[in-house]
Amino acid sequence: MILIYELPDQITDTIRKLITNNASHNIPETRPFLVKLPVEMRDKERVLKLLTDAGIGFSRDPKEIWAMQVKQAVAEMLDKEDMSYNGSIYLSEKLNRNYAYLSAVFSEFFGFTIEQYIISSKIERAKKLLKEGNLKISDISSRLKYNSAAHFSYQFKKVEGVSPRAYKQQVKNNTI
Repeated sequence: MILIYELPDQITDTIRKLITNNASHNIPETRPFLVKLPVEMRDKERVLKLLTDAGIGFSRDPKEIWAMQVKQAVAEMLDKEDMSYNGSIYLSEKLNRNYAYLSAVFSEFFGFTIEQYIISSKIERAKKLLKEGNLKISDISSRLKYNSAAHFSYQFKKVEGVSPRAYKQQVKNNTI
């Protein structure tokens, strides 16, 4: 999804290329591409029509934009090697907004909390690592910054309905 909101100057050459060569773009849903368009731009409606005609989604809703920025910041946070920081502090500082506001907007837009999203994102990453098969469960829990393998296993089973060990066995047996 591409979110359109305000930009200080004009559309850059990169954005123009994206609009004209839309068939070649590859923007994952979990990583929205945030583009600002100037408020006073005369061609704004034409550009938005081009985007729509090209099948590129956009939003003018500020709450949706904040919610998607939180989603993007969470993905960036989980990509960091050093995840030893508090998620709410990271998001507040990264987006320069009060965490309570970000949390309320995110929950209103998506229907689940930021914490639930972080947990499900970690579990998705864990599933990928379990499918690769070369890491122990304790290594995966450490990599995903769980305090213990037991806590990781508890959350994994709560989300997936099976323990990480059972999931790994299902992958090995090709029953997933």
